[in-house]
Amino acid sequence: PFGLKRSSASGSIICVSEISASKCSSVMGTLCSSQQGKSWAKPETVSAEGGRLRVVAVPCLADNYAYLLIDGETKKAAAVDPAEAHLVLSAARREDVEIVAVLTSHHHSDHAGGNSTMARSVQGLSIYGGRLDNVEACTHPLNHDDTLSVGNLVI
Repeated sequence: PFGLKRSSASGSIICVSEISASKCSSVMGTLCSSQQGKSWAKPETVSAEGGRLRVVAVPCLADNYAYLLIDGETKKAAAVDPAEAHLVLSAARREDVEIVAVLTSHHHSDHAGGNSTMARSVQGLSIYGGRLDNVEACTHPLNHDDTLSVGNLVI
């Protein structure tokens, strides 16, 4: 069964079963809904057992989140919807990971607004977005069912 618990050692939110690709959005939704109305002192983390995938939620703007999807084996990460690039870059430094990709859910500025800053800040960064969505700074337009790799993770 799938579930989340708060780690007594770190205070982070830990996944207590393996995260499959189909569960990833569910995990992020659960994480966000559990944090409604709370002040954030640091990003929250959801981890898959065994450490292969970690999801770090990064609060941004007044009411939104960006995420780092981290391959625990290679320490490569994808930033999801980095509206405030400086906060996402800071979280990556804190997590000691290398951001190699940006995944943009859609073109609105509260999701794609930091893409250009990310591209200027991270040399060789791949920025993914929907082919028909006109995502800011997109270097890799995606079609339905396309996949991409972040470290050893296939998304």
